Amino acid sequence: MVSSVFDLRSLFFAPNEDLSYIFYLPTMAATSWYHDKITNKGSDLPAFVEEVRAFTEKEYSPALFKGNRITETEKSEIAGKLEKFTGISAEIWKRANLKINAGEYFQELLRSTGETVGRLDSRYKGINIDPMSMDSFTDPQSDAISPAYTMGFLDYFHGSLNVSKDLLYSTSAYAKEGFKWDWKHQGNSFWGADAAVTTLPDMAEALSKDPNVKVLIMNGYYDLATVFYAIEHSISHLDLPKSATDRIIMTYYEAGHMMYTHLPSAKLFREDLKKFIEDTQRK
Repeated sequence: MVSSVFDLRSLFFAPNEDLSYIFYLPTMAATSWYHDKITNKGSDLPAFVEEVRAFTEKEYSPALFKGNRITETEKSEIAGKLEKFTGISAEIWKRANLKINAGEYFQELLRSTGETVGRLDSRYKGINIDPMSMDSFTDPQSDAISPAYTMGFLDYFHGSLNVSKDLLYSTSAYAKEGFKWDWKHQGNSFWGADAAVTTLPDMAEALSKDPNVKVLIMNGYYDLATVFYAIEHSISHLDLPKSATDRIIMTYYEAGHMMYTHLPSAKLFREDLKKFIEDTQRK
């Protein structure tokens, strides 16, 4: 699994739902660390992320759970720590009731320099065409690499494979008129409503029925599309014995959603995948 998501609640930022805000915080913090918005940030990203995980679980999540029952003193204390971990001022966090969604973060982090950060890979930054907006209009990472990838593929498609140019190849399903995902999934409907949009029951079933199933999940620290902390939460809530969850391997890369666009990460990605295949074959 590369840059995966199993439970779409992690992406929705739905009304009266705290989960997305909780899941996104560690990746937001990693992004702020990369862009030097953290005071005395140190040189060890994984160690910094672990500190943010601890804050998220022990302080941030309980604070959000209180909702409007949180005291002003508690809110100020949490906002101050959010500023420490993200570089975004405590006043902005307080104004947002301690909850900033992904689009707002893209805009806010580099607003003072008129820039916005990438969604698919938050190391990238681009011009903020509307500094007053609370949501981003573009993804600097996609803007930077998509044209080159598309042209490279089409050159191979029509040049090397000799596919007729009369045939149109859509490089994204979203380019097709009328395209719409069908999120319905057997087992997720209760009382006539979709209670969840998740494939976790499928993974749990596979791991429980076949002791030979192993899963490798590869995550980018700077992926603000499918954040790594959401995957960690999903895996920790599978309700399976340790003998099953030990067959799930998590790896991390200092890059984004397509970590293989970063050469050091691509090399590590290859080694991790090679080791996973070889170890599985030996067993």
